[in-house]
Amino acid sequence: MSWADSEFQDASFGDDRLRQRAIRVCERLAEHPSESIPVACCGRAEVEAAYRFFSNDKVTAARVLGAHHDASLRRLAAHPVVLCVQDTTELDYTGKQTAGLGPLNYAATNGLYLHVTTALTPQRQALGIVAQEFFVHDRACFGQATKRAIGYYARPIDEKESGRWLRAFESLCEIWCRKRSWFACVTVKPTSMNCWPKRLSKRPINRASST
Repeated sequence: MSWADSEFQDASFGDDRLRQRAIRVCERLAEHPSESIPVACCGRAEVEAAYRFFSNDKVTAARVLGAHHDASLRRLAAHPVVLCVQDTTELDYTGKQTAGLGPLNYAATNGLYLHVTTALTPQRQALGIVAQEFFVHDRACFGQATKRAIGYYARPIDEKESGRWLRAFESLCEIWCRKRSWFACVTVKPTSMNCWPKRLSKRPINRASST
């Protein structure tokens, strides 16, 4: 069984042919991680099959990543200590005709953000993604001046984009309750790196205001 077979053994797309296609597409993209789909795939037939896979209504991000998440948790169970590193990256679609996007760091740009928590061993072996969240900047509250004018900074943290950091942490708390591994949660921000090595527990999280 290949690594991709193992990763998608529990995937449920409602059609096993889609699961097999997911395995093939992941294998091709893993072999050529910096290449586009047409370059990574072998021949026109594979390229067309890959695009059909992604355009199929049964194929959603939740179903693809759900299988990976379950496989990641199985790998976590084999390690007594796990580092969980969370950070946010931009997905820039500027110039693309795509709906549902918003501004990035500049109003002229267009895209969305992906906040990912990746599990690693202390020896830096990647175990997988254990939490992720997509979000889009709301143009109605874009920019610091606009945020001050509408009282954005006074909102509870759950109602602000920065709430993603706590939601990811809470996801780790849920995993810890099931796996009982010792976690170190590492948060990476553009201007600083804060490390909070601690044993996760069911104690309430201090939901102090944050920007």
